Amino acid sequence: MYKSIHFKIYELVDPHTYGLYGEKAWMFFDEESIMMIDGVREFFTELAGRDCPMTINDWYWGGEYEWSGLRTIECTEDADRSFHRLAKGFDLKNELYEPEHMRIVILANQDNELLQYVKRIEADTPTWLHVDRANVGKRIVVVHP
Repeated sequence: MYKSIHFKIYELVDPHTYGLYGEKAWMFFDEESIMMIDGVREFFTELAGRDCPMTINDWYWGGEYEWSGLRTIECTEDADRSFHRLAKGFDLKNELYEPEHMRIVILANQDNELLQYVKRIEADTPTWLHVDRANVGKRIVVVHP
């Protein structure tokens, strides 16, 4: 089973799912989805020339985010057919780069090997970068939520 290099499982799931499955919750995520979020973090770390931590869910530390990774049946946020529901969509936040800048840089560097698993990004998300693994071809597609 492939596990993330940069994210703990409680950063990818909600408190209820973590309470039920703990470390076994890795089973909900395919390898390429995890490699996608690791790759985005590594890409921006290289770009910054220093560590570029990313946050998905922060509920474990008392934060407000619990649905920025996997969205189970308990989640009432967002579209019913979101890639979050398939454990293939993630909302990334960081302190070094604004989401719009991250989108521009990803699109300009989409041939970079670290970004090979990103298939779609959302536009117009003011505080996060949405990436997912939709089967849309080789180039990254920008969608409007």
